[in-house]
Amino acid sequence: MAKIDRQDPFAEYISTLTQEQQLAMPEMEWTGMFKAMKPSSIQKVLSKLSTPVLEKVAGMYEVYEIESFLDDLEEDDWETMSPQEWRLWIEILPAWDFKEILDYMSKDEILYVWQFFDQELSDKFFDGLGDDVFDDFTSEEWQACFELPASEFKRRFFDKMDLEEILDVCDYFDEDDIDDFLDNLTLDDWMTMTEDEYQAVFTFFDEDRDDVIEFVHMAFKANPELVSKFFAA
Repeated sequence: MAKIDRQDPFAEYISTLTQEQQLAMPEMEWTGMFKAMKPSSIQKVLSKLSTPVLEKVAGMYEVYEIESFLDDLEEDDWETMSPQEWRLWIEILPAWDFKEILDYMSKDEILYVWQFFDQELSDKFFDGLGDDVFDDFTSEEWQACFELPASEFKRRFFDKMDLEEILDVCDYFDEDDIDDFLDNLTLDDWMTMTEDEYQAVFTFFDEDRDDVIEFVHMAFKANPELVSKFFAA
């Protein structure tokens, strides 16, 4: 049997109920109990709840109230956050507010959280940020985002950037990272690059004439039009 914190009688009480019983609890009972508890104690309860129960409980509060609760959590509380909670927060919170949570995380912590999101939740987050977010990403966030498939990273970021922004972001990655990224782009990715993306690639190749020659041979073999597009930029 899981160890119960005797200082949280509500947590003890909730742990004895089935999901059906938790769902049947009236709103007044939930909110009344939570009102008397500290945020850390509330988190102990939430971390044990199923998705249907979490959604029911979250629906009792306004977004600003949920954000206030999250703001008051201690560092240790975040380590107890369940996958169900992480998915709920990204569904409920505006993208910029969820990003503020990620702002305090390391690359590994961000990747840990991100494993709980499907494509729909990821799209909701990135689309909600808009196109003016690039200057506000931390280095850890860029490092985590670069773990995305190359085609997805290009589509979500580089396609929307000018040359200076692309080069600034690439400063967060080493040469091997950039090489791996370019190697994993598809022919369609290369054919749909913006002029700024082509110029950025040319900047990477500029220091090594052999790289340019190798790319030209590869590109011509794949699609001669690609060579024209590359040098036209």
